[in-house]
Amino acid sequence: MKLAVKFSFLFICMFIFFICLSDINGRPFKINETHSISYDSTYYPLKQLASPYHQITSNDQLVAEVLKQVVLSKQSDCDIKVQILGVDHINGLLDVNIIQTYQHINGKEEVIQSRQTIIIEEEL
Repeated sequence: MKLAVKFSFLFICMFIFFICLSDINGRPFKINETHSISYDSTYYPLKQLASPYHQITSNDQLVAEVLKQVVLSKQSDCDIKVQILGVDHINGLLDVNIIQTYQHINGKEEVIQSRQTIIIEEEL
């Protein structure tokens, strides 16, 4: 009976250890995901704007492309907030702040932010 109690206690401790380890390993993934969302949501819409076949003719369409890229780049089930800090489709300016909020196993929330500013420069 003592052996069964010891084994059960050891099993519960190992289970808690693996849960904590998976929570710790999830943080770098969330940071990388936030940075990649920030990069993709600014780079690809401005790349489309700079192409000769672009369909973006207003700031609203550029913002819509940014939001589309955020949705396409998101991989986890975290809450994402997108702040458009600056947009100008004529001069090729885009400034975006991505805020990702996720919850640890113990219930504590953590916020990760990534700000990306891109300006298209053209040679004359």
